[in-house]
Amino acid sequence: MIGLFSLLSRSFNSETLTDRAGLLFSLVVLTAPFISLLDRGNIQLYVIWFVALGLRFLFRDRPIIGAVFLGLAIALKGYPIIFLVLWIRKKSWVGACYGAMVAAVATVIPLLFYDGGITANIHRILRNVKSNEELYAVESLAYNNSFKGTLLALKEHAPIHIDRFAGLLYDHFQPVALLIGLVAVFLMLQKSIDVATAVLIGAATTTTVVDFVGGYAVATFFVALIALGGGELTIAKWQARVICIFLAIQFAPKGFPVRFWAQDPNGPVPTYTSLLGGTTSLLIIVIAGWEYASKKWARGDLNPHVLANTGT
Repeated sequence: MIGLFSLLSRSFNSETLTDRAGLLFSLVVLTAPFISLLDRGNIQLYVIWFVALGLRFLFRDRPIIGAVFLGLAIALKGYPIIFLVLWIRKKSWVGACYGAMVAAVATVIPLLFYDGGITANIHRILRNVKSNEELYAVESLAYNNSFKGTLLALKEHAPIHIDRFAGLLYDHFQPVALLIGLVAVFLMLQKSIDVATAVLIGAATTTTVVDFVGGYAVATFFVALIALGGGELTIAKWQARVICIFLAIQFAPKGFPVRFWAQDPNGPVPTYTSLLGGTTSLLIIVIAGWEYASKKWARGDLNPHVLANTGT
């Protein structure tokens, strides 16, 4: 916690210690993901810290050291691998290789100390991850902030027509998640998108494409605060405000139950986080994509009249 607080405090551009403490208290300490981290003592706290350290060193032009910390985060939880795109964006190929190697070594070596060796334990890990994600996605419906959780809530409880469309996406979630991930990686690599927005896209992706996203996992958005210290957002002011509203929805410390017309009153009750958590993360990616397309259109890259005049 001290390490994370230190990084966040240094990232805030305020001049006074009082202002930095106020930002830290309001943007982090009083939020649902931080409360969940403390309540569970979850390993996610180390994941966020390692990712934040990695980005801090990357922004200070020390990509190899930063990649080592990111590799440790990937070894703990696989999905921080999307932030490795930032090293590729910066053309730090050596750093990207270091991050991948550290992640692989830190994942494999501990398996030697368990019965069965590396191969058997990798199979066990994959089996347990799959079974636990399916279990949590269904039984913890009210506490799943992923887009898959949103689809499941709509599939199980929404009115007719909505439930069918949501069920179709839920049953084919893997290709849907792959598509979202590819779009996110593409946007993160574009130079017309500032670094802070690219980090925000990465955080939004990790809370969208994973099957189960607990309240503690939403803390990945804290790394976006680190990125803001490295540069200002260049997106439109209204877009920044909408994104802040989406983050506030996910950071709210207390959810309220939401019932549908066809829902069994004695069954599990989804809260607004399970309905809006993955949706708001997805919309953050959509806003970034809209900003990218708007800039391309303004330059004429996507304007059909300009393309016609150039013979494209």
